[in-house]
Amino acid sequence: MDNNFKSIMRTKLAAVLRASSIFGGLDDEVFHSLEAELELVSLTSGAVLFRQGDQGDSLYIVISGRLMVSVSLNGGAHKIIGTPGAGEIVGEMALLNDKPRSATVAAARDTQLAKLSSDGLARLSAKHPRAILSALARQVSVRLHEKASGVEKTASLPACVAIMPLASRVKISLFVEKLTQELGKFGATLLLSSERLDEIYGVAGASQYRVEDGGHAPLVNWLTEQETRHAKILYLMDSGDSPWTARCFRQADLILLVVCSNDDIWEASRAFRGLLHPPNLVEKRKILVLLHDDDEVEPSGTARWTQVLPSERHFHIRLHLNSDYARLSRFLNGRSVGLTLGGGFARGLGHAGVIRAMRELGIPIDMVGGTSMGAIIAGQCSVEWSASRMVEESSRRSADSLKGDYTLPFVSLLTGKKFSKTIMAIAKGRDIEDTLIPFFCVSASLTRCEMKVHRSGDAGKSIIASARAPGMFPPLSWNDELLVDGGLVNMVPASVMREFLGGGTVISVDVSPRLDFEKVDFGLHYSGWRALWRMWNPFSRKEKVMGIVEILMRILEFGRAPYASPGDHADCHLILPLSQYSHRDFNRGAEMAEVGYLFAKTYFSDWIEKYGRQWQNEGPP
Repeated sequence: MDNNFKSIMRTKLAAVLRASSIFGGLDDEVFHSLEAELELVSLTSGAVLFRQGDQGDSLYIVISGRLMVSVSLNGGAHKIIGTPGAGEIVGEMALLNDKPRSATVAAARDTQLAKLSSDGLARLSAKHPRAILSALARQVSVRLHEKASGVEKTASLPACVAIMPLASRVKISLFVEKLTQELGKFGATLLLSSERLDEIYGVAGASQYRVEDGGHAPLVNWLTEQETRHAKILYLMDSGDSPWTARCFRQADLILLVVCSNDDIWEASRAFRGLLHPPNLVEKRKILVLLHDDDEVEPSGTARWTQVLPSERHFHIRLHLNSDYARLSRFLNGRSVGLTLGGGFARGLGHAGVIRAMRELGIPIDMVGGTSMGAIIAGQCSVEWSASRMVEESSRRSADSLKGDYTLPFVSLLTGKKFSKTIMAIAKGRDIEDTLIPFFCVSASLTRCEMKVHRSGDAGKSIIASARAPGMFPPLSWNDELLVDGGLVNMVPASVMREFLGGGTVISVDVSPRLDFEKVDFGLHYSGWRALWRMWNPFSRKEKVMGIVEILMRILEFGRAPYASPGDHADCHLILPLSQYSHRDFNRGAEMAEVGYLFAKTYFSDWIEKYGRQWQNEGPP
């Protein structure tokens, strides 16, 4: 580390310490004593700072860059539990309690640190006992509070995004240009290719500096400086392996793997592996982006891409549709909008009205999921059906699928054949990966007695499983599990959406009223034969009784209990006023959609007026 670079890092260190909630309040004398004890340490991306189980002898303060904290689980797997950045402290607990390190910490990017050794801490504590011990006590208090509350730190928003081009350069250029424009709406965005860096930095060939070159340290400092001036930096890798491609890997918080959907998948795979550089880098977050020339495309075969190019999630981008770039941009800025639709049989048609209202008010739907009838409407939303088409086809097809499908009730009242045929016809053989808007649905596993979340695989079968009301339909056998309606475990799966979204706004919609039956007394026993006689005897006193279908539908209402109220997980929770409709009123779908539309339009207008459009650059995400 040359003297000029050391001087720059010392200046940055002072700024980081002054801004720190732990050390920022120290008086000048203590502050300068602390600075004197801190040793500068540089880590290249992928380098391990310390490992789980090591004996701790120092703590570290991040000056610039980012670390990755992970723990080893049973079976040898690793779980990332934090990605501390500038100003954050790691390693203090093992130093203070003299126990082995509880996690492994490695450099997620080229990172500059300040190290305080155990000897240095002892000297500081002897010289300034009250100030230093108070500062450390504040840090320990933070850690203990996080542990006691069970809070897990979510991954920080990516400041540096590397773009790995596995498609033609022409299409990549258009993609990068449009993405840069959309990201610019959330803050200053700098696009750096190797050519552009040389031009802006003012040194020919600077982009191709290697770590061992003399110009490396000043360039790292310049790049770090750009992070203070820009909300996002996009690093466009070279087409082939190069020092610039290696630097992009090291600098990246997240990597976008960009392919054309009609490219040769194996050629793209070979290119991907040829650019993995170097192999000992800590695992980087990856997002797969599939580019489509056709704005009217219905994606297919996406699952093969996700298997060959593993990533945490994927996005379909139609090259000329700005809305697709905006969806990706919101995700990268933690401002996505997730819509969760609850079950309710025919009442679920009210969801179509909510979707219509959201579209008219300019509320984006970046991810969508649901349970039972909510899963059916969510699936249609994920492939961008119009609200009117949702109502028309779902009303007609759902009603038809219940007619003439009765069987001897050994397992269920209906065979499920017509309903399954209807859903499979709508799904058209798609996998969930093929939906234009990321989608999930929820079913209940009778085999495991737990919730099952469908985020990949056969979309039709997943939706059938989610809407397989027990007693009404037989369980669905799939992969050695018996699956039934997800309403049993999570009627309005806002909790799943909160986890799935990765930051942003969760909107949940409930269409199942909690009380819609008059008081009924069955006594200690009840005869169906007597009820039938009373029904047909014109002289008998008529009574309103819950039938077996109504009871089965009501049982699904218990799906709220295990996951508390959806409002606990949603930023915006709507309960549509549909109590006057029954679960069988598919012929009144247009009415229910209109009720949902009018209610949602008023609700969202008031909500936006109060909280603003949080999916835009207004306030904290």
